[in-house]
Amino acid sequence: MTNTTQLAVAIGAADTTSALARAHALEDTATLVEYRLDLMEDFELPRLLAESPLPAIITCRHPAQGGRFAGNEQERQQVLHQAVALGAPFVDVEWETLPAFSKTPHPHTRLIGSHHDFRGMVGDWASIDLLIRKAGADIVKLVGTAQQSDDVLTPVTWLDGLTAPGIGIVMGTEGAASRILAPRFPPACLSFAAAGE
Repeated sequence: MTNTTQLAVAIGAADTTSALARAHALEDTATLVEYRLDLMEDFELPRLLAESPLPAIITCRHPAQGGRFAGNEQERQQVLHQAVALGAPFVDVEWETLPAFSKTPHPHTRLIGSHHDFRGMVGDWASIDLLIRKAGADIVKLVGTAQQSDDVLTPVTWLDGLTAPGIGIVMGTEGAASRILAPRFPPACLSFAAAGE
């Protein structure tokens, strides 16, 4: 497996025009942009995908996973289904709702099955990885929250043992190094940075 790790930057602008402007400003820095629709006051998904200067990850995060989408769960999932129907390159779906997406053909979209732990380090990364892949993820994304500096070893150990694409990072000040270390492992298909980094 060759290392083709890409760098993604998350964008949570107020509207489509602002989001696209930020994406254009990142063209020389990032290889992907993640549009956080749950952080946007208003968005036009077809325009966002058609005019994005970089390949897009579409995310509309559930509140339990750190999202702020104002609508109900049915509306949130409809947005993600629309992204798949429009052929978004990547759509990030929480692993609990992944089966509703993976059972539908998605030839132009890679589904990222994600799980975020805002209180700790996810648990058994290998076991959760297996559950998410069985649910139909093309890529598994696991994100923990570091309590100490050596917590960065958990995602890199997981990435080192993978034979399929994964995204493994750690939130918090103590976990910042995980975003730098992840690209050293070939299964790490992408890492994340903030726009100002």
